[in-house]
Formats: sequence, structure tokens, C-alpha cells
Amino acid sequence: MKTQRFLPLLATVILAGAMFLAGCEKEKKTSDDITNVKWHLTKFVDVANGNTEEVDVSNDYLWILFKSDNSIDGNGLPNRLNGIYEYNFDRIKIEIGPCTYIGDIFGLESKMCNNLNKVNCIRIEDGVILLYYDNNKKYMQFEKVNN
Repeated sequence: MKTQRFLPLLATVILAGAMFLAGCEKEKKTSDDITNVKWHLTKFVDVANGNTEEVDVSNDYLWILFKSDNSIDGNGLPNRLNGIYEYNFDRIKIEIGPCTYIGDIFGLESKMCNNLNKVNCIRIEDGVILLYYDNNKKYMQFEKVNN
């Protein structure tokens, strides 16, 4: 009888632990990991459907810069972007200001801006940040620019 009560509790604890470990990032990161670095958008990834849309980075557009004062600068195609962010462990909230989308070539600027405003989770890897949105089913990949 005690075993029957214990098993559902054990299953709940195991499930909660698995969900915790499956989060975006397992280790604490500080904003110094991403600040004052120019990050180029390299791809949009839809994890749920296995789709990836590569972004041409041969030109100097579609990038963001997280500043240490929690502001963001960036470049669309051809518009400048700005906003603010809050960053804590693996959670990040980004608010990009209104974008005009004047001359938004291929719709990439509006797609980047709209998705940046939906980002809630960040994962940092060697020279790459993944910004997750839509319940972690999609992410944008940004790579460090060495200049």
C-alpha cells in the first residue's frame, strides 16, 4: 500500500528533475558572456518541424549588440534597431523598439525583430548564442563577429 503511494510521488520528482535539466541552459551565465560583442544572425531554426532557414552573412546586416547597460543596438536590412534586454541565468527578455521595415529585403528584418520580441530563453555555446521563442520550439542562431 505504501509502495503504491510512493511510486506516483517518485514519478513526479523524476519528471520535474528531467524538465529542469532539459531547460535551455544548465549552468549560470553572466551578461559578460554576450555583451559588447556584435552577433550576426545566421539562421532561423524550427526544432519541432526540423526546418532551418540559413541567413547570408556575407554583408554586414542583421546583427545585434547587447550592451552592458542592458540596451541593444542592431542592424536590420537596412534599418537600425534598438531596444532593451533583461538577462538572468538562461532566461532573457528582449524588447526591440518599433521598426519601420523600410526596404525590408526578403522580410528578414521584420522576422528577426518580431522573433526577438518573443525570445524568452538563451543558450550560449562556443561563439554562438541561440535565442529561443515559441515555447522553445524555435530559435534564432547568432554567431560572434570578429571585428
